[in-house]
Amino acid sequence: MDRFTKKFAQIVPSIREMDLEVLASQSLTGSCIEIELGGRNVKTFWHRAEDPAAPLILELHGGGMVLGFAAADDALRQTASDITGATVVGVDYCTAPEHPYPMAIEEISALIDELEINAVKYGIEPKSFAIIGFSGGANLAVAVAARRNSYPGRRVDALLLHYPILDLVTEPTDKPPQDDALPAEVCKAFNELYCADADPHDPYISPMFADDSMLKLLPPSVIVAAEHDGLAAEGKTFAEKLKALGTDARFSCTPEVSHGYIEDYYNPGIYAVRGGKTEGQ
Repeated sequence: MDRFTKKFAQIVPSIREMDLEVLASQSLTGSCIEIELGGRNVKTFWHRAEDPAAPLILELHGGGMVLGFAAADDALRQTASDITGATVVGVDYCTAPEHPYPMAIEEISALIDELEINAVKYGIEPKSFAIIGFSGGANLAVAVAARRNSYPGRRVDALLLHYPILDLVTEPTDKPPQDDALPAEVCKAFNELYCADADPHDPYISPMFADDSMLKLLPPSVIVAAEHDGLAAEGKTFAEKLKALGTDARFSCTPEVSHGYIEDYYNPGIYAVRGGKTEGQ
């Protein structure tokens, strides 16, 4: 762990506190249900469809597996539910450095099992199940889908990955340059805090290094990149890998935007407290 990462880890609690102050001033559309998983109460935020049999979509927020709260994506999830007619559930999964790899993957997997086993309790009867992930959340979405789809009778039916981080092996400074939305030193800190003592070559950490047998477990996937994002290239390469294996994988790159643009749009308050410039600045 380099010097910057050690200093960054020290300010992570302060960044979280600033986020929580903003979120405390915002009203939520979704309803919050706390679910006990492995001794931790995990907050989930529900945006329900009228039909209990509607598709279920799990939403995993961004933040490099270190920062972020599901509550910040409230408006985003409600829009997704309105557009798709699905029940959309946001997850406050555990984050590093307190909970490094593989704890978030295990927790999200346990949550899916809980929702499946006790579907009646939660008022759902989904005929299909998908995961939407943003940035670090997209990384977790891939890992969870591959893990779950390796078991007979358990399926993730689709993935929607927005500006995913898929390669934690390559130094961020060696990736294509990008604007200031995601500085390379912060990316490296995220990677080191999440991996801790684990090998970043592990395909459940860096899906870009997964072998064909793991990649074939993934369901139809849509990958959406941002033009001014150094992660766009790996998103495109990953989509091409899936296509080569016969998976229905679609890639698109949104022009003239930066990493995190969707979540920033739907919660400008969090964007501003993180140092982003709002309109007119």
